[in-house]
Formats: sequence, structure tokens, C-alpha cells
Amino acid sequence: MPVRIGQILVLLIALSVSSLAYGHEFWIEAKEWRVQPGDEMQLSLRVGTEFKGLEQIYFPKKINRFEWVGPKDSAAFEGRLGDVPAGVMRPEQEGLYIIRHETKADLVNYESLEKFERFVVKKGFPKAVTRHRQRQLPTAGFRETYRRFGKSLVAVGHGEGEDQRLGMEVEITALDNPFHLQDDSMRLQLHRDSSPWSGARVTIFARLVGDTSVTIDQTATDDEGLITVQVLPGYQYLIDAVSLEEVDPDEQANGAVWASRWASLTFAVPLS
Repeated sequence: MPVRIGQILVLLIALSVSSLAYGHEFWIEAKEWRVQPGDEMQLSLRVGTEFKGLEQIYFPKKINRFEWVGPKDSAAFEGRLGDVPAGVMRPEQEGLYIIRHETKADLVNYESLEKFERFVVKKGFPKAVTRHRQRQLPTAGFRETYRRFGKSLVAVGHGEGEDQRLGMEVEITALDNPFHLQDDSMRLQLHRDSSPWSGARVTIFARLVGDTSVTIDQTATDDEGLITVQVLPGYQYLIDAVSLEEVDPDEQANGAVWASRWASLTFAVPLS
């Protein structure tokens, strides 16, 4: 009986977190942004707003890919249902490690057009509400399908190396290693469906490691999907962007009329 109750509680927590997930940022957060070879690297999956959020359990039915890419090899995280943190590993080689997490498709049901409008305006799609009306879609009780594509950069030992594109549908790639910056700026490039993602609204969340105060800035990518972010030593960063597309409900088994894909990248800049 205790085992069964525990399983039920885990599922209830998972469903509760899932219900909060839509309309909020999703990111990977390392307990320590630099570890030594052989030490345990702990990685949390979080959902929230303004770089503050709930930690998610390891829930395999929601995961499409969850893996790490090291200097010489890569592997998938193998957890158990309910694990917190969701990802744990012991890297053996020094260098820059890339953590990748992709969710399976999920659905959000909009009870009103106003809720949809708040989301699209915040994420840079103010014309979506007009298109919604032009398509003569319902103003209540409509659906959107969404997926999450998260990356994180963690240093092991010296942390030398480069981020790389992993072929995610929407992806943010660091063109500079945050652990070995030459100045206070860092270049990033966004891709969508393997092409540079131009005109994307990008939100930059910054928080001093160990603190709760968050600063928020926004910018847009250029024609090559590039942005430059001003960074500070001792801060951790969440870079977030959303792609929104129209979909035909007659071609969707779930009846969705919109589809969104969320990209995120997290990293920290060391004090020295």
C-alpha cells in the first residue's frame, strides 16, 4: 500500500506541474555551474516566470530527449519516475558540457481569448489575435500544442570547449564560452528548423548566483539570428525565445489551432 500511495503522489505532482507549465518559461538549472571531474553534476528541470520556478520531477512520459554532450562522448540521462533532481551524472573528462532536454508535445486549453492574447503579446506575436479572428476560430475552448527545447552549459574542471548546434527544432547556441569570456559581452545565435531565426523576440533573465532578484531585458535577433548579450561575472542567465505557428485543426489529431515551440539556454559567468 505505501508503494502504491507513493506512486499516486508522484503522478499527481507530475500532472500538477504539467498544468502549470504552459505560458511559463522552462529551463535547465545546474546546482553548481562548475564541477570537478568525478564529482556529481546535478541538473534540475524548472518551470516558472522571471527565472523563478518549480522543480520538475523526472517524468519519462513527458521526455523526448534528455542527454548530455561532453568533449568526447555523450549519453542519455537514465532516471526513475519521480527523481529530483531530474538529471544526475558524474563527468570524467574536463571541458564544456552541453545538457539537452526536449519534451514531447503537450496541450493547453484556452478558456478565453484574453488569456491567449496575454501570452502572444508577451512573447512577441501581437498580430496573432487578429489572425485568430480572421481565421474565424473559437474565442473560447480552443487548443494549442507546444514543445520545449532546453539547453544548458556546465563547466567541468577548466570548462574549455565550445557550444554546438544539436539539431533541435528551435535552438539557442552560444558562440562564446561563458566560462572563458574575453570581455562583458557574449554572442548567441538562434535557429529554427535548421535556418537562422531572424526577428525572434529574445528575453534575457539574469540572476546573481545565490540571490533571488532578477533583471529582465528583451531584444530581437538580426537577419542571421544573432544577438549580443551583456553579461556580468557571478550571474546566471536564462535566454528564452518562442516560435508560434498557425496549424490546421483538421490536420491535428488533438484539434489544436496553434503550435508553439520554446527554446531556452542557461549558463553562468564565473567571478574569475
